[in-house]
Amino acid sequence: VLPATAVVNNINKEIPIAVITYSNEGKWTNLDVTATIVFINEEHPVTITNNNGRNTYTFSQIGSFTFYFRDIAGNEGQAVAVVDKIDKVKPEGTIMYINYNNNWTNQDVTVRLIATDDMSSVSILNNNGSDTYTFTQNGEFTFEFADEAGNVATATAVVSRIDKTPPVVEVQYSITTITNTDVMATVSANEPISVINNGGSNRYYFTENGEFTFGVMDRAGNIVYVTASVDWIDKTPPKPTLTYSTTEITKDDVVVTVGADEE
Repeated sequence: VLPATAVVNNINKEIPIAVITYSNEGKWTNLDVTATIVFINEEHPVTITNNNGRNTYTFSQIGSFTFYFRDIAGNEGQAVAVVDKIDKVKPEGTIMYINYNNNWTNQDVTVRLIATDDMSSVSILNNNGSDTYTFTQNGEFTFEFADEAGNVATATAVVSRIDKTPPVVEVQYSITTITNTDVMATVSANEPISVINNGGSNRYYFTENGEFTFGVMDRAGNIVYVTASVDWIDKTPPKPTLTYSTTEITKDDVVVTVGADEE
């Protein structure tokens, strides 16, 4: 009997080594993510036993999926695909008014964007990347910002009560002709004002000729001064004078003329 040598080289007990790659390469995205499974230690095709035999799985949201597979020798294994960087929700933004609470002001107004995202960080796309904007006059400004996944959102700041123009002020008088009574001067303007002197009153009573300066401030804080002047008060009675047509002894009538020391 001749010796016989048995040679076996078709035993394979190694489970296929699976490698999973992702279409987003591990970065944040607002798109669906496809996971692809490949095997690096197999000369022969490996069969995916679930997922309808496909070696790809598409995620529309964060989650996981398990591929089950078997090689030609019958070795079975599994590999889990995990996607945790899908974000399809726009970030949120609110406007903080740093030195403005909707009251009138004569100063520049600075606003700050507070942008947040539950998943990732946020960057500002306009305004040179700055989260603050300064208004020198009334208007609107819209911040544009995006999260790491590429979701873009906007937030608009509105400022409507900057007033850097002083009020236009005028003085009116109760009497404008020669009088022997007090004269009341009243200050008014083309917008709401307050008087910062004179006890806050917009009226001043002249008991004699003279001047008085009102300090006037509008609701935004712009201040102007205006002077009221009166020179037509005369409370001094005239002094009468008598003039005679003659002071000599005469047989004729004497005419007496009454005059005064003022017109």
